[in-house]
Amino acid sequence: MNGADLRNHLRKQLEADIGLMDINELSQDGENVKEQYFKKIQSHDILLLDALNHENMRVIGRLLWEKPNKSTQFVVGSSGVEYALASCWRDIGIPTLNFSNFYRSGTIRENVLVVSGSCSMITHQQIANALSNGFHGIRIPIHLFTNNQQYLKSFIEEVVELLIGGKSVILYTALGSRDGSIGVTREHLNALGIQPREYGHFIGKQLGILTNEIMNKCRIGRLVLAGGDTSGFITKELGIYGLEMIHQVSPGAPLCRTYSDNRHTDQIELALKGGQLGGKNYFEDLLKLNMIRKC
Repeated sequence: MNGADLRNHLRKQLEADIGLMDINELSQDGENVKEQYFKKIQSHDILLLDALNHENMRVIGRLLWEKPNKSTQFVVGSSGVEYALASCWRDIGIPTLNFSNFYRSGTIRENVLVVSGSCSMITHQQIANALSNGFHGIRIPIHLFTNNQQYLKSFIEEVVELLIGGKSVILYTALGSRDGSIGVTREHLNALGIQPREYGHFIGKQLGILTNEIMNKCRIGRLVLAGGDTSGFITKELGIYGLEMIHQVSPGAPLCRTYSDNRHTDQIELALKGGQLGGKNYFEDLLKLNMIRKC
């Protein structure tokens, strides 16, 4: 990414007329914003909707719900699409599920394993806060990205010993986008003959193998994966085929229950967090979450 305007990136991939509804246009009066939206959606093949705050999301949700005609809309986006629509539904009186009716948070229940492949500064802050509040952090060395089985075994034994001892552990590849280990890792992968476009897949797969081995030796009830691509690669290695949301920890990064054909990764609590998502105490919040079903 070398710019923030998604239209420039999409134009390199699509032969389409791409329009934008920016935050200034979304901040207009109700009828004006609706009229502007209807005009743009009819004059462009694709329309991007920008958002800066919760009020923008409410407006977007209303625009998506009150579409100009009865034709089907094809909407692409992150979990922000669902949050926008849910805000609209609450405004107009359509009931939405409130997970606080089923679960409550409270005391510490058990320890947590966090595996992070994110280089974002937000994840960096979350890791730093967690390490200052009792979590044990271990940087994942580049030696694990080789076929050194003895080194891998020794690393896994260290992590498992900490977890069995009741410690919450964070395994991380980098602390923020300026971490010097990022350049070292790229050089290491180049030396292995791995192409830059394959970095993410290779690292994600190795983290998945590592996480699977740890979970097989030490069943942890709550696992957290940080990094959007990382999460996808690791869950694939864990054999997870389904998720059921059980608690809204942070927008876009809920706690879920897993479904897997592997006994050691089935029916565990799993949180998937993109690099930019979650509050500064996201990992501590997950540790303190006491999942007790309300009767």
